[in-house]
Amino acid sequence: IVKIGRTHLQDATPLTLGQAISGWVAQLDHAVAALKMSLTQLRELALGGTAVGTGLNTHPDYARHVAQQIAELTGFDFVSAPNKFAGLAAHDAFVFASGACKQLAAACMKIANDVRWLASGPRCGIGELLIPANEPGSS
Repeated sequence: IVKIGRTHLQDATPLTLGQAISGWVAQLDHAVAALKMSLTQLRELALGGTAVGTGLNTHPDYARHVAQQIAELTGFDFVSAPNKFAGLAAHDAFVFASGACKQLAAACMKIANDVRWLASGPRCGIGELLIPANEPGSS
């Protein structure tokens, strides 16, 4: 199905509906990949670093054993953070995960907005997509 492309809602060059949808799929794929990448850092546990990350007064195997137990209980690959100083003091993993969540939310908003515009009408909107009404008179 060939449709008109748009830039800032202005008519542009033609493309297929499949090409437009492939752009949406690529956005979602990138967002999911970012979320999966964020899990690696989120699974690093700073347990055993004690107050500042030195591990002072903690058994040398404590962090590894606890991470292993948590992994077994949850089914997720939790590990002991390789650097307890960063693990305790920084919020990088949470910032990265938050950014990945925001990326997914922004992609979903963009796709929903595109569908909304393409389904606008029936008299004066773009009207390239037809979405059945939920009930008579629904908008």
